Amino acid sequence: MKSSDNKPSLVILTNLYPLPWEPNRATFNRQQFAQLDDDFRNILSVSQALADEMITMGIDKEKIHVIYNGVDHQKFQVKDSIFEPNNHNYILYVGNLKKEKGVIELLNGFAAISAKYPTLKLLYAGPGNLSSQIASQAKNMAISDKVTLLGGVDHDQLPGLINQARLLALPSYNEGVPNVVLEAMACGTPVLATNVGGIPEVVNENICGKIISAQSDSAVAEGLDYILARYWDRESIKLHSQQFSWENNKKQLISLLLRNNS
Repeated sequence: MKSSDNKPSLVILTNLYPLPWEPNRATFNRQQFAQLDDDFRNILSVSQALADEMITMGIDKEKIHVIYNGVDHQKFQVKDSIFEPNNHNYILYVGNLKKEKGVIELLNGFAAISAKYPTLKLLYAGPGNLSSQIASQAKNMAISDKVTLLGGVDHDQLPGLINQARLLALPSYNEGVPNVVLEAMACGTPVLATNVGGIPEVVNENICGKIISAQSDSAVAEGLDYILARYWDRESIKLHSQQFSWENNKKQLISLLLRNNS
């Protein structure tokens, strides 16, 4: 959609660089995004953290609008009936198996608490180039019988996997607002995630789980133990997640477009 001055009304950004593991992309993107003030009337950010980062890059803050992503609450919801006592004692990771997702820190953190929770398992749902390293390292730590690599999982399988999990763990180095975190909360499943991007904006630690420092085995171990040792009210987590819906997202987006093209 274009405005009366023939400029596109809106561009949507979900993440910005620089990132520590891709330093060469930083210069390119800083130069590119510096042109946004001239090229677009409005810039939509998926988090306040991202909006703040854009401001530091020189983008006019009056053009930036924060609208959070949503989640399909019909698909992702609390389903107590699927719980089976011998089938839900696991920690779940969902995503690509790569370094910056913190998958090795998760494995090390899990190993550190494994003796305390002898029947607990760790499930990785997703493809990635670190799958063989995770399997090898788990074997070396004598926990290979407790670690399962599911590979790629169809999105339709996620509600069941998330509902049965003790918690969802996502110890990433960098994120925007991860969909899987919103999906886990919609299922009433507590979340362990890192203090990066928009995660602290959407995860209320009093209700939904624990936020930890990134790139720390010990922080993962302590965070896992913290969540596992406590009772979490699944309905309260679900209620908190209701604010993140595609219906709200759509209403806010339409309102923004109408307001700036009237």
